[in-house]
Amino acid sequence: MIFFKYLSVVFLMTMLLISVLSFSLDVDFSETHLGEALSYISSLEKVVFVYPSEIEKVRVNLKIQKVDLETLLRLLLLPLGLDYENIAEGTYVIFSKDSIYSTPRYVSTYEPNYLDPRIISKFLDNINIENHVLGNRNVYYARTKEQISHVSNLISKLDNQKSISQSALVIRVTYILSDEVRMSQNISLESFLLSNVQGVQKHFSNKIYYFYLPFSLKYKLSDGDNTDISSLKDEEILGSYMIENDYGSFLSEVVWKSDNIFVRFKNESEYVDLPLYKVREYGEKKQNSAILKFGNSIAIVETYLVEFSNLKQQDSGNFSLSRTKNILDNRRFTNSFELMYIEPKVAIALSNGKNKFSAIFDTSNSTATNIVEQVDFLSNIFEESYIGFGYNFSVNSFTLILEDFIEFWNFKLQPIIQYVIKLNSFSVSLNGELNFSAGNFMAGLSALMKYDSISNTSKMSYGAFIGMNQSFAEYKLGIVFSENSLGFHGSLKW
Repeated sequence: MIFFKYLSVVFLMTMLLISVLSFSLDVDFSETHLGEALSYISSLEKVVFVYPSEIEKVRVNLKIQKVDLETLLRLLLLPLGLDYENIAEGTYVIFSKDSIYSTPRYVSTYEPNYLDPRIISKFLDNINIENHVLGNRNVYYARTKEQISHVSNLISKLDNQKSISQSALVIRVTYILSDEVRMSQNISLESFLLSNVQGVQKHFSNKIYYFYLPFSLKYKLSDGDNTDISSLKDEEILGSYMIENDYGSFLSEVVWKSDNIFVRFKNESEYVDLPLYKVREYGEKKQNSAILKFGNSIAIVETYLVEFSNLKQQDSGNFSLSRTKNILDNRRFTNSFELMYIEPKVAIALSNGKNKFSAIFDTSNSTATNIVEQVDFLSNIFEESYIGFGYNFSVNSFTLILEDFIEFWNFKLQPIIQYVIKLNSFSVSLNGELNFSAGNFMAGLSALMKYDSISNTSKMSYGAFIGMNQSFAEYKLGIVFSENSLGFHGSLKW
């Protein structure tokens, strides 16, 4: 017991000492330039402050004793409309709150032709583009119109069937004007930029550009034949792109030399070779970046490898994108045709992902004018939700329709609400489907419950099906049992 009592005393004294030391800052600033004040605090606390040069000469007045560092920073900066962010251990960025919260955001959308929008979203996440998926579209944001244009151009080149035989680099270039940044300690600005790329992009630069550099691992010989680059002995250029703008232009190349592939960035005075295997290690932030100088401007160049052979979403460094939208669990077939027959009625449905058309025919009617019982037209409003109208010929009334589609695990649920205007009645249908798959083969069970408000009754029907799931299409064929009647159901999706 005595041992634990002494241990408690030592612990309490240690905590007291730590708290006293952490509140040990005394400052007295009177009409002091903010840059000088930050340098003084930096020397006491052994931390680095990075801030825009425009606030360096702002005058501050503060006298206080026994405070911790972050309390001192708040007291010093908030009255000036400034704030700070601890972007790394011992490194603080000072910024104007107005510059963060009043920065305009531009938005654009893209509907993919070949890729699943979720794959594009995954890629945009990894190059730090804010985005989300809305239905079959990608929605993404940027801080300038020029950035939006660059990102749109980048996505369209990724989502291109011609790229299937190529590899490519996505290059992000951030330009910093060296006279716009100040540091409280005399350390290399280039070293700081390389190790704090995201913090720099967030607080110091709207000048961020994206470029697409395709290259091939097959080299064309003089006789027109292709050969694998591993057989080459001399240095060869596999792909190149000239990046030009007002802040500094340079050449980007994918180079084969010394039995390895390098990414080369070259301006008039210097060049940097970055081994391609280091580009793959995206998790190590310093290994996919390079610095180029252009007088007063500095370019931070980041590279991202894109390969089109397989989809490997678990690999954070190698963004391998499938060139087919319908791959494994990421299938999104946009077009479909369905046919159901339960004597005496036939139902057909067509869809292109945006719109749906369906019709019900009653074959028991002998005249052609009475054979059509109902037609419906629906339009997509959000993800898998549709709204539309129909016309019921048997009661001569328009029908309002709301349809949704919910999927989790291998179970699908399709609720449909219909309102018949003339009869002031409604019906609610719930169609459930449970799927089982093995390779490309699939089988499943289905059930449909429909409630009608006029008759105040519910009807049930059941079904079973088998099918094939290919990369380009899905086929299903099954039987349906409803009210002592046996029918069949078939569908094709592509």
